[in-house]
Amino acid sequence: MDTKEKCNLLLDDSKEYVNFKKMILQEYLDRNLVIPVGKDDKENIYLDFETVHGLFISGTTGTGKSVFLDTIILSLILKNSPKDIKFLFLDPKKIELGEYNGIPYILGNKKNISDGNKGLDALINILKVIEERIHILFNNKYSNIQEYNLHHKRKWEHIFIVIDESSEIFKIPETKDVIEKILDYGKVIGFHVIMATNDYLKEYYDTKFLKHFKYQMSFDLSSKEQAKYIEIKGANLLKGTANGFIKCPDNQKYCVITPYLNDDMIKRVIEYVLKFEK
Repeated sequence: MDTKEKCNLLLDDSKEYVNFKKMILQEYLDRNLVIPVGKDDKENIYLDFETVHGLFISGTTGTGKSVFLDTIILSLILKNSPKDIKFLFLDPKKIELGEYNGIPYILGNKKNISDGNKGLDALINILKVIEERIHILFNNKYSNIQEYNLHHKRKWEHIFIVIDESSEIFKIPETKDVIEKILDYGKVIGFHVIMATNDYLKEYYDTKFLKHFKYQMSFDLSSKEQAKYIEIKGANLLKGTANGFIKCPDNQKYCVITPYLNDDMIKRVIEYVLKFEK
């Protein structure tokens, strides 16, 4: 089935103000790495992972951060086959990403990683793949993943490293340095880091580290100081679930309501994938 058929089969026609299914079908249906962010007072807002290599998501518990993470994952699954994309899920608290265990989109043994040391090993392996891809690009005089895929029958997948409750993995000191290297060297060869947190510790999320994330999504933060620290002024004033600020590289900020997504939709997509996607 194509994306439209899958959306019609698996997603609800909800009456929520921002409907996930409608946003996917309404625009950029043929752009496989475009995902819906939400709606501001004028228009729908989308992100294109062809150009987004680092996305930082913040917000206190219950504000919509985890649902937005699901929005990204489901959008990419609905638009791509396991041959096109792969995920590495790091979920230290074993809260959010376990529901995706077993799907063929996950690298390795198809399970999310909760152990910090195993997570670091997986990230180091990602660095090795990046080095291999850079070597191949250099030898063949290609400039990016798009050029490589244009000339090869066996395409490189886009690889999404999704880290929830990311402050937990930084308790192992080397992890931060490895993630920075992935963000620096993986840009043109199909690597994307999506990092989420509700726990701000300046020793982990210093200004230098956050500058690697050209796109930042913030839901309600607990204090004015935190909002100022991640340079999204007003994020402490957001009220209600699913209200967020998206900050882009040109310093543009959009205040959006993110798409509605319920557990049944997530479950249906996962069941479909386990049955039909290989």
